[in-house]
Amino acid sequence: MGNYTLKLDLITACDPSLESESKGKLDELKKGLIRDHIEFDYKFENNIHDRWIETDTGWRIILGRGLDIFQKQEDKFTLGFLDQTKRKCKTTTITYTKVRP
Repeated sequence: MGNYTLKLDLITACDPSLESESKGKLDELKKGLIRDHIEFDYKFENNIHDRWIETDTGWRIILGRGLDIFQKQEDKFTLGFLDQTKRKCKTTTITYTKVRP
């Protein structure tokens, strides 16, 4: 694969009392992702509830649970702790919708 940059924009809600901490963590994530050619930006909008991912190809992926789809691991020594392909999922619905051509 050639050089490319993936652009990822996150719009999320944030409790005002946790905004400083959340910004710090998201800024740390942003710095880490740039090494892998992922341009990450975020903003807080506290009046949102719906959860979805929208692609630049016109698809919207609607996540019933948001990104919280994995069951909690019993401890850090289970395979699923580091490898998400080994984790059990919670019951959820994921809907794919074409929102633009």
